[in-house]
Amino acid sequence: MPLSQVVARKRTSLMRATFEYSIYNIQQDKVIHSKVWRTGRSPGIALLDMTDRTESPLQFIALIAKQYPSRIAVATTKEGNGITFENDAVKLLPYRALNPAVLLVRLRLSNLPFLNEDILKEQLKMSLEPYGSVLDLGSYEDPTQAPIWAKHPLGLVSGVPAPFWLNRKRTAQMMAKEQRDYVKSEIRLFTQHYAIDYTNWYKKSIKVLQRKRNSFLRSQPPIAIRLQCLPVMDQQIESLQQELVNIAALKAGICWREHGEKSAGYLKRIHQQSSPGSDGLGYVFMHLIYQFSPLKDLIIKIYNMTLAADSFPSSWQDLRVRLLLKKGDLSILKNWRPISLINCDAKIYTHIINQRMRSVMDTIINRYQTGFLGDRFIAENGMILNILMEQAHVQKRPEIGLLLAQEKAYDRVHLMYFRQTMLAFGFPPSLVHSLRNLFFGNAVRININGYFTNRVDQRHGLRQGDPLSSLLFNIALEPFLRHTLQDSSFQGFQFQVVSNSDTTTSNIMPPPLKILVYVDDVCVLLYSTDDYCRLHHHLDRYGSVSNAKVNIHKTEAFSLDGRSYPEWIVFLAVQGISKWHDHSSPSPFRYLGFPFIQSFHQRRYLEQQLLQTVKSQCTIYYQCRLSIKGRATIVNALILSKLWCVLRMVHLPTTFFRRLNSEIYQFVWHNCKPKIEYMQLCLDPKLGGLGLLDPQFQRHNLHIRWLRQHLEDNLPQSCSQPILLDHIRRFHSGNTGTRLALFFPLLRLRPTAHANNFMQNIYETVDSFVYADTQQTKCTPDSLLRLPLSAIFAMIPTDYWITRSRHKKLKVSQFFTYDHHFGCIWPLLSSDQPSSPRLVSKLRRDIHNRVIKLNQLIWPHILNQNKPLGEVDDSAFIDAFCSQPQWINHKPKPFRLSLIQRSLPSSAMSPIQTSKWSLFWKMPVSPESRALWYRLFHRKFYSQPLLSIFGNGLTSSQCEFCSANTEDLQHLFVRCPTKWRVWLDAFDFFSPHLTFTQDDVCSILCSFQRFPFIDNTDLWTLSCCVLSVIWRAH
Repeated sequence: MPLSQVVARKRTSLMRATFEYSIYNIQQDKVIHSKVWRTGRSPGIALLDMTDRTESPLQFIALIAKQYPSRIAVATTKEGNGITFENDAVKLLPYRALNPAVLLVRLRLSNLPFLNEDILKEQLKMSLEPYGSVLDLGSYEDPTQAPIWAKHPLGLVSGVPAPFWLNRKRTAQMMAKEQRDYVKSEIRLFTQHYAIDYTNWYKKSIKVLQRKRNSFLRSQPPIAIRLQCLPVMDQQIESLQQELVNIAALKAGICWREHGEKSAGYLKRIHQQSSPGSDGLGYVFMHLIYQFSPLKDLIIKIYNMTLAADSFPSSWQDLRVRLLLKKGDLSILKNWRPISLINCDAKIYTHIINQRMRSVMDTIINRYQTGFLGDRFIAENGMILNILMEQAHVQKRPEIGLLLAQEKAYDRVHLMYFRQTMLAFGFPPSLVHSLRNLFFGNAVRININGYFTNRVDQRHGLRQGDPLSSLLFNIALEPFLRHTLQDSSFQGFQFQVVSNSDTTTSNIMPPPLKILVYVDDVCVLLYSTDDYCRLHHHLDRYGSVSNAKVNIHKTEAFSLDGRSYPEWIVFLAVQGISKWHDHSSPSPFRYLGFPFIQSFHQRRYLEQQLLQTVKSQCTIYYQCRLSIKGRATIVNALILSKLWCVLRMVHLPTTFFRRLNSEIYQFVWHNCKPKIEYMQLCLDPKLGGLGLLDPQFQRHNLHIRWLRQHLEDNLPQSCSQPILLDHIRRFHSGNTGTRLALFFPLLRLRPTAHANNFMQNIYETVDSFVYADTQQTKCTPDSLLRLPLSAIFAMIPTDYWITRSRHKKLKVSQFFTYDHHFGCIWPLLSSDQPSSPRLVSKLRRDIHNRVIKLNQLIWPHILNQNKPLGEVDDSAFIDAFCSQPQWINHKPKPFRLSLIQRSLPSSAMSPIQTSKWSLFWKMPVSPESRALWYRLFHRKFYSQPLLSIFGNGLTSSQCEFCSANTEDLQHLFVRCPTKWRVWLDAFDFFSPHLTFTQDDVCSILCSFQRFPFIDNTDLWTLSCCVLSVIWRAH
């Protein structure tokens, strides 16, 4: 922990200080007494007496700067009875008279390592005494660091330690709630005043430092002194100016895109801070308060009183509401979503209750509710609906789905219904009573254009924005869901037996599916109009007791198999439902944000919409003038993030990804010639790439979740796993009733153009793994007979008849059979009457003549006898796949990078070490200069010979500066005599005692060459800057 984070506006003298709190008065000058000095307000300092030194003040300052290069030291002048420091506003008043010839130096103590006082005192004294007599030491907050909200606000208030000002009014007569409200109000008042004072101090300090810098330059110091002192002054000024920019950005609500140049994580962290409530204290302040020892007992007492005695601070029910627009007419209040800004200490309490209630929610909430519960995922609803639509299309079934639109679902929850429901589910009455009083009866003030309305009393409804609201709404909705699921008259979607299946495993079907829910987004599946009548009955009963209401005119209906059903359309229109989706709709309908395709033109519409979204985003960010690395960061964090929701569900063709990659490439490599391989940009930055995400490879990471549901054991909280396993066994198994199609592509169904084809995504994810050869797997004879014929051969010639399209679907059982007498597998003979006798005879001859060889998958079943036939089983292949290291150690980023490296030739990989690339990306240079060097390393510049070719001879191939006959990239930037003089001048200024040749510079630019006896980071930074200057000259 650095010393600068130990915040205290007072100066703590570590050697001879004595303090009296009575001297702290906000209205008076902030002065601290010690046995040596009485000083004004200033940063942390060390006072050194250099009267006996022979050096001049400037030489002495330079001498100290060798040990403290990041410090600021100034000499002093005598002024009356005090001492004033040069170009500084600090004045020291000694207790006793000083020698008129005394010469002192004030040295700032900032950014020092934090140690305890004794060790710090000892080490500072030892390091400073060689320069002169140490008169006094002090520690302050570093004024060049972050403002108060990024530090510890409880450490200082008007120079008084936090325990003093927090305890002076917390008397025994104050109630716990009053004490807490008082503490929060004091902290809020202090932080506001402190922020204002500190902002003003920044502006004044910048002017002082600028005057000091100008005065220093006017004195014309030697070059060595200037090189030592100027960077320190510039760093101080830059830091102060950057703080003012940050403060202005916070006030304006601006998230600077330039931060993405340095850190991709910045764009992910900007939304992690929660908005504070009426007290103005966010989670950062609450974290500091909760770590403050004198307040811990009070905090625990407040929370226990809230839970047990139903007594909580009044500020917890003082809500500020912000309206967020929804779809529709904005002049209607129903089309605005009220989000409550709740005090963070109240949200911490409800978050604690949320975590404790989650442990029992799985026994209360049915598995088809996937909202805000552990081990449940929103996309499971979309996956199930995809499965139902595919099965309905294959079996041509007339079921439909309804997307219910509840009117103000959270706001309409009734107080009495909420209480009775919680008690019926077995929650303790004390908890129910506490939550009832906390969520109902709040005082609400609405923020309208920055102004708050008068107080409005809330009588019903769950406040949106509270960590517990979604869980409580799930409980409130559960009675309706249970009545619907337990209604035997409600048929829903009935899973049917596949007519062409010849296995018993595929006839085991899941129970009927009636409803899918994510919080208040309800999808109901209807078999007939009777189901709708039953649904209407349950909705009426639920609404009469809970105050809930369904917006019939906003409810949408869709056909599961994609066909149009006039009888359904007429019936729903009579009920007030006019929105109907089928294969003739121009665009796919959406549920939970996922698109569901029912026709080919809907797929084309979705592709065009996604591409147009990417194009419009790229057009917007073109104006930000970002570097190559900055644009790659924008693509990963902001542009491609709009696609992941779709790619998780929908299978898009390769042509779409080619067009998408083209748009991304044109944005990232904008106005850069020659072209670079797109996959090379996708490499990790430590391998010479930009870390650009490739959507086609990244979608494999998105489908790992579904692949795990296929391969791993039963997941009790997953509502999609049983249906997904049943679907692949009955519809995607090649009539095997197993999951063998995952590992044998010839068992897979051909994808259709009018469906989502989500199984194709899962197949491609399996194929992206380099798993062990299936030839070494030990399976049952019955499983072997169900495999494709090509699976039992070690090597198949490219022109062999098995590879022809009309023979690819042949299976082992058409050429081999199981002999029950000997208990082994034998080739079929003519007497067995095979379906293709000519092919059987030809294959038998080819095996005998060694034209084609059998592999180890079938030989054990031929050579070993007395083996039972067994059942068709996929467990052996699944175990082999799941035991491979790539699956066991799967992590998204390494997996994606491995796919990219496999797609690139070895010649495209950078020979530079990863450590050098890491230093390259960390160099303190401008993003534009770094991008220029990055292009040079990959040789993505045009020299004059190439330009002359493109110009049809109109452009000369000679160098424009020295008229050399040939100009390559090394001559373009280094070997040209005119440009080499620029390099020599830069090196003479940087390191006059060393000599660099042209080959040295070329090795730096092309291979990040390092040199001994020099700071290579500074050398690389200088080379990058010179390179940028030379390029601008063109």
